[in-house]
Parts: sequence; structure tokens; C-alpha cells
Amino acid sequence: MKIICLLFIIAGLPFFCLGQTGDNSDILTERVVDRPLTIHAGQLQINPGYQLTIGSKQYDIYGDKLDLAKEATAQVRHLYDLEIKYGIIEYLEITAALNYSKMGVREQQNWYFHRNERVYVTELSEYRGLSDLFLGLAFRLPFDIPHFGFSISAGASLPIANYEPDKPTHSSISRIDSTGIDRNIRFHFNNKNGMGTFIYQFGAGIQFFTDKFAITGLADYSLCGGEVKTITWESRLYVDEFTYQSVPCKTKPGNTFSFSIQFDYQAINWFAIFGRFIGMMGSGGWDEEQGVKIGHHEKNLMSVGIGYEIQVARHLRLFQSMDLPVSGKNQLAPLMIYTGASFNFLTR
Repeated sequence: MKIICLLFIIAGLPFFCLGQTGDNSDILTERVVDRPLTIHAGQLQINPGYQLTIGSKQYDIYGDKLDLAKEATAQVRHLYDLEIKYGIIEYLEITAALNYSKMGVREQQNWYFHRNERVYVTELSEYRGLSDLFLGLAFRLPFDIPHFGFSISAGASLPIANYEPDKPTHSSISRIDSTGIDRNIRFHFNNKNGMGTFIYQFGAGIQFFTDKFAITGLADYSLCGGEVKTITWESRLYVDEFTYQSVPCKTKPGNTFSFSIQFDYQAINWFAIFGRFIGMMGSGGWDEEQGVKIGHHEKNLMSVGIGYEIQVARHLRLFQSMDLPVSGKNQLAPLMIYTGASFNFLTR
């Protein structure tokens, strides 16, 4: 996916040679604090990015923070995303977004002893693949109010990505010596990133701005479209060989409410810094195990972040951000570092 993002960047380079005439060229160098909640009519925006997520902490169901490093576990996620926006008219934009991510979750090694046999067990769960395709519309007020903006949005994630897990690739290696048998068992699960059902999203945004400062609040509610028929894998170990069997089951993703409040400061015309507060709350949903539906615990996560944006050229903006968790419940507490670019063009 690094190559795919690079190809999009290379594909956009010829547009830098396109000259713009008239006052509309100011749109391409619009300051952060001057931008409305939707892009302008005829504006094409291409936003590739990369996010590194490092999970060394986790909040349990009581809201207590656990140190995963002390538990000898680790979680790392690499995400490459692409978002494309187009201004249909001055107050209406359409958005398409897709990402590819891979994440590994390594559990603490366990060991068991029985007579002359010593068994060491490790577990790795991988999540890899494309996400579902998001399509959405956003509409802002069709008239200008000084220092104020408001928008509403609606969209859906189309279940185009693979969501059924691939067959596991477990392994077992035994060694026999004079003291007994050492058996190393490695469980390796191969999961996908698709949801398997439509996820509907509804949102709103509000903005207050001055010549140097802007405050933007966004809120979104994601609603699951229905239960999903999928599979799980059962495995059996005989000597050092695993056999597998797929078992049909059902699952239903939960609903999510997320919000953010961002404070922007325009230091100079081509450079802005920001701080933000981000929240997420999830509820509902269930998984099926042996024919029994087991509900998901409620979860939430609150984070704070900082970042900056640079106007590098007429068509190009670069930005970076870092978010740190401050509280949560039943949720990974990750450090998230995001690096992105924004290519902007006028089509009319």
C-alpha cells in the first residue's frame, strides 16, 4: 500500500503544472482558519496518509489502565488511507475513502508442565487487508454567517472488503532430550478488516473562527446495518500437525458515537498549529460462540492531540499529528502518529 499511495502522489504531480487564473486560485492556498466545513465548488482534493498506532497500554472494563509491556504483549498497527473529496456545488461535497491496514497482536507466552512434557504456547492475531469503501455527502449552510459555519453529513461504508478470516497457520515443534519433551506451540490467526455489512454514518459540524483562531466541533454516529454470517476456525493438534475445520457463525458489530473539538492557530499564512480533544463511545453488538450470542461490553476512549499543517506549494499541503489517550474503558490505549498530504486542484 505504500506503493499505491506513492502512485497517487506521482499521478498528481502533473497537476502542479496547471496554471490557475482569476480570484479562484486563492482557494488552493486558503488558510486553515479561513476554510469552510466543506470544500468549494469544482475543487478536487486528494488526501493520502499513513498512521502508526502503538498499543502499549489498555483500559479494562473498569477503566483501569493496564501496562501491556509488563504483560509481555504488544500491538502495532500500520494504516495507509486515501480520501478523495469533490465540491459538487459551493455548499455540497462528495467523499470517497478507503484504507489498507495491518495489525499484529502478540499475547504473553504461557507454559504448562505435565510429567516429563513441557509445553510453551504463544499466540499472534493478525488483521490485514482493505477496509470497506466509504461514500458520503456533506452539506453546509447555503449562506454566509460571519465567523460561523455549520454542516451536516451522511454516508455509508459499503461491504466490499473480505471479512471472513483466512485459515490459521499454527505450528508445533517438539524436541526430545534426556529430561523429557519440549513442545513449542505457536497459534497464528489470520483475520481481515472488512465488516461484512453496511455501516451507516450521520454527522454534524460547527465552526467558529476569527482572523487567527478557529474552533471546530465534529460529531458522528455510526449505525450497524445488521448481523453478519461469517466463519470461525477450529483446529486440532496431532503430534506436531494441525488440522482445521471452518464453522459457520454470526456476529453483529456495535454502534459508535465519536466526536472531536479542534483548536487551530494560524501562526503565519502558510503554517498553522492545532490541539484537539477526541472521544469515542461504542455500545451494542455481539459475537456467537457455540450457538450462544455473547454481547460486547461498552467501550470508550478519550484522547488529546497536537499537530501542524504546512502549505508547501499551491497544490500541496502537508500535516502531522500525534494523539495520546487520557481515559477509557474496555479499549486499547494507543499512541497514534499520523502523517498526511493534501493535493488540491480546481476543475472549473
